[in-house]
Amino acid sequence: MSKKKKKTTTTRDKFARMTVDQIFAAWEDAARGALTPGQKYAPEIFAPRGVTVRKYKRSITRRQADTAHPFNAADFRSSTRVARDIGRICSIMAAAEPRGVVTLDVFQHAETLAQVHAACPIVTAGAGRWCEP
Repeated sequence: MSKKKKKTTTTRDKFARMTVDQIFAAWEDAARGALTPGQKYAPEIFAPRGVTVRKYKRSITRRQADTAHPFNAADFRSSTRVARDIGRICSIMAAAEPRGVVTLDVFQHAETLAQVHAACPIVTAGAGRWCEP
């Protein structure tokens, strides 16, 4: 009986090797997935070259630079949970909007609330919190 080959890539490595774009895409998917059918974000919120996207990608880059605490599976789960909850807040607020559009102002208020989210850890070593863009 032959032994199974041991996987050379661990789950930990998988998350530590994620690119800024991959992490942001997961966050965006989580935030978009929290909206109810018919709701949508204003185009400027997730515009590829927009202020919001640049801000979040800068935050992810800072977090990845913290080699003492590499981005891991727990960070991925927590951060996408925060993104999903930002989306839920936005969805609740967009319900009052006749067209179901989440405005930039509403999104920014939801971001502010997320900074006190239980899943947004305070990282003591230099890089800051990934929930705080």
